[in-house]
Amino acid sequence: LLLTISSALSHDLYHRVLAPGAPPMRRVIVSKAAVLIVAVVAATMASAKPGNVVQLVAAAFSIAASALFAPLVLGIFWRRATGAGAVAGMLAGLTACIGYMAWSMPWSRQLMGLSPSVGPLRWWDIDATSAGAVGVPASVLAMLVVSLVTPRGDAERMAVVDGLRRP
Repeated sequence: LLLTISSALSHDLYHRVLAPGAPPMRRVIVSKAAVLIVAVVAATMASAKPGNVVQLVAAAFSIAASALFAPLVLGIFWRRATGAGAVAGMLAGLTACIGYMAWSMPWSRQLMGLSPSVGPLRWWDIDATSAGAVGVPASVLAMLVVSLVTPRGDAERMAVVDGLRRP
């Protein structure tokens, strides 16, 4: 995860947005600096002992899956997928996942002014860290519906999608 985050920062943010014409040596230096900065931030957050790290990682993956799984898979393998459908899928999955997490954790219910112990906190006994089980189906459903009611992409976009599916 450390390398993925630092690579995204150095390549996608620095090279693609901030300094597209940067020489390769500077890009390497920025990449190494990003690894160091991300490592320090991660170590600082871990030293604060925010809770069980395994649960935090599981929650992070649930959020990522809820927001990204359907748009990535359907965007490549379903020719009818649209950009509006992908955005709707991301928003619906993210909202359902974070909403379920907030609803099923006693401390967040208290923060919202709800009683932490009244009513069922979990649906089908799904733990808050596994909220992707709620978010992914919401994302798929939203993407399917919105893609079907919005216009298809033009021929150029379809060619790009077809290129993704063929090695």
